[in-house]
Formats: sequence, C-alpha cells, structure tokens
Amino acid sequence: MSDSPTIENYDVQDNTNPGQGPRYTVIYTVSSDSQFEEVKAATIGRENGGAAFDSSTQTSSSFHLSPGYGQGTEFTIKLLVYDDDGAVVAIVEESDTAQ
Repeated sequence: MSDSPTIENYDVQDNTNPGQGPRYTVIYTVSSDSQFEEVKAATIGRENGGAAFDSSTQTSSSFHLSPGYGQGTEFTIKLLVYDDDGAVVAIVEESDTAQ
C-alpha cells in the first residue's frame, strides 16, 4: 500500500501591479503517486477582495490567479491535494497582503 500524495514544495509570488488588481503565481510540486488525482489552488480576499480558483491534474506546475480586486488587502492562498478517492490529503495555506 502506498502513501498518500504530499506537497513536496511550493512558492507563492505576489505579482500585483497598480491598476491591474491582485495577481498571484503559485508554483508547486506534488509527490508522484498512483493515488494522486488533482491539486486545487485558491486566492480568497479576507476583507473586501475578490477570489480566484483553478485546478490541475499535473504533479508539477503553476497557477496564475487574478482575484480581480482587493489590492492592498489581505488574501489567503491555499493549495489542496486530492487523492483518487476525492479526499483532501494535503493542504498548505498562507496569507499575503496584495501589494
């Protein structure tokens, strides 16, 4: 029996530009495992900011998320890894003020 997939590494980059709103790049690598199904990413404004979501079935890639509005406010950025049963088996979360 193999172990569940894990997040081997990740990096969150704040690419926010004045007049263009919050923009985040999330680069990740998930352990290659036969039970891996997909990874989902989210940026969610904690105050009056927007939200953006994406998903991928690749074990190593990046997401480019543009929540639309909320520059200068705090965002929660999350990665969730799902196994082939649809269960969340790994989560990372961090906060950032969109600058």
